[in-house]
Amino acid sequence: MSDALTWQILVVDDDQEICDEIQQYLEGRQFGHDNSKCCVTTLVSFADAMRQLESGKYDIVILDVRQHGNNFTDDDDLGRKIFDQIRARRFIPIIFYTGIPAKVTELKSPVVKVIEKTETIRALESVIGELIDTRLLTINRALISHVETIQRQYMWDFVAENWNNLDTTTDQVSVAYLLARRLALSLQTGIAPMVDDLGGDATGLDVEETVHPMHYYIMPPLDKQVFYAGDIFRGTVDGQAGYFVLLTPSCDLVQDKVERTVLACCAELTSCPECQQWGQNRESKNKKRALEDLFANRKDRHHFLPGVLSMPHLLVDFQNVKSIALSDLRGLTRVTSLDSPYREHLLSRFVRYMGRLGTPDLKLEMVWRTLNS
Repeated sequence: MSDALTWQILVVDDDQEICDEIQQYLEGRQFGHDNSKCCVTTLVSFADAMRQLESGKYDIVILDVRQHGNNFTDDDDLGRKIFDQIRARRFIPIIFYTGIPAKVTELKSPVVKVIEKTETIRALESVIGELIDTRLLTINRALISHVETIQRQYMWDFVAENWNNLDTTTDQVSVAYLLARRLALSLQTGIAPMVDDLGGDATGLDVEETVHPMHYYIMPPLDKQVFYAGDIFRGTVDGQAGYFVLLTPSCDLVQDKVERTVLACCAELTSCPECQQWGQNRESKNKKRALEDLFANRKDRHHFLPGVLSMPHLLVDFQNVKSIALSDLRGLTRVTSLDSPYREHLLSRFVRYMGRLGTPDLKLEMVWRTLNS
């Protein structure tokens, strides 16, 4: 990222001396393992804060809770109101730097910090360093840059080029779906610049023949209330602890037609014989090939799901299936949801495995006899 080493900080406090003190202390000071620096802008007017936030791009906001003056009473917690407005419009980590921390203590979180002014600016410097070291600022800026780039390309290359066709239709619902789905696809691809902004290695990304494991999942699930086929849970079912994947049809779950649900148990890849045998002899091509057969889902009984973040590599076992009440399912922890088409792939393989029909082997010598004749 071109300006990754300079973080933009907005200070909002009606005391000009405090603004000047913060600016003089923080401006140009180095933070974190990458020696990043800060550029500080100050405002003494709470009324100007949102206008400034709308027109400028800031990584952190340092905010007083209360502004005093002839037009304000002790009950006017303008800093709290500004925080509510910021949260409703965009994501920016907030540091409350205030003489009345009790007013905002309940807001504290990994991205909302509270410092009492008696702790001095050194405490403020320490908290800013902690926020920078979490890489939240880096992720936020990289994501904004990626979305803005995609939006610009999308509007110029697709919407503007095709507007004559889109503008003539009266079916605005279809147009909305078309625009949204194409934009979603645009956001899903071309992430190499974003990885570069995050300081990662983008080599080999955006190659159409292969996909990153994260393509498989929606994490966390979009809908917290409704379950779907392909949701992956963690917990204990019938005394067995581990991971489970939901196989009940989504339509039945959405329409609340089920009392009991069907789960397939998942084993961690490292516990399967193929993985353990490969671990004992990693130079063996046969052992490696047997493991790759699992990865490629060439074995009917199991379905491989690649691990991401804290979730390990999993093998869904179509022979180890459990049925539990829908109410008990809600007691499990939903880790992630399989995205399309990986959800459908899992379900089709399960149906094929359960519905397969065995037949006697054909006498091949009869076939060869007719061919040879």
